[in-house]
Amino acid sequence: MNKKAQQHALETPAKIFLIGLVLVLLIVVGLDLLKKASGSPIGIFDSWLEALGFGKEEKDLTTLNEQAQENFNLLVQEHNTCSASQNKDCKCQGGIGFNSFSNIHALQVNDNEIRLLIVKDGNELTKDLRALNMPKCYTTRTSFNTIKNPSMITFTEDGPVLEDSNGKDLEFRKGSFFVFYKNPSNEICWFTKDKSLLTQFNTC
Repeated sequence: MNKKAQQHALETPAKIFLIGLVLVLLIVVGLDLLKKASGSPIGIFDSWLEALGFGKEEKDLTTLNEQAQENFNLLVQEHNTCSASQNKDCKCQGGIGFNSFSNIHALQVNDNEIRLLIVKDGNELTKDLRALNMPKCYTTRTSFNTIKNPSMITFTEDGPVLEDSNGKDLEFRKGSFFVFYKNPSNEICWFTKDKSLLTQFNTC
C-alpha cells in the first residue's frame, strides 16, 4: 500500500467519527429545544432561531406575527357575528379586542376589505386580506359620526389609533375587549374611546 492510500485509510474513520459526533450533538440539542418549547410550534420555531444565532428581535417576530394573525381572525369573526345579530344599539361581543397586535402591525381598512400589515423599517407587507363590509362610522359619547375610508389603524403604547383619509384621528381604549358597536340604524361602527368610557351598554 503506498503512502497516499495509507493516509486515505486513516482519514476515512476519522471523518465518519466526526460526522457521527455532529449528528449526535444535533439530536441532543434538538430534543432539548423541543422540551424547552413545551411542544408549541411557535416555541419550537423560536428556539431553533435562537440556536441558529438569530437575535431575540428576529426570534420574537415569529411569535408576534402568529399572535397578530390570531387576533385578526378573531376580529373578523366578531364582526361577522355582530352583523348577523338582530340586536341594535349595542356593543358587539368582544374577544381580545386589539390586544394581541404590536407596533410592527397595522390594519388597513377600506369600505369592503381589511388588511393585516407587517410594518417594519419603512416597508409594508400584507400578511392577510379579508373581504368585509367595514365600518364607515364611529361612536362618540352621544352620537355617531362618519369616517372616510381608506383608514389605517396603528398600535401605539397609548393604545390603538385610527386615522381616516381626511386625517381624522380616533382613539380606542387601551386594553378594551370591544372594538365594534352596532348603531340604531343597524350599521356597525368603531367603538372608540369616548363612548367606551361610559359604562352602561347592551351587548349584541
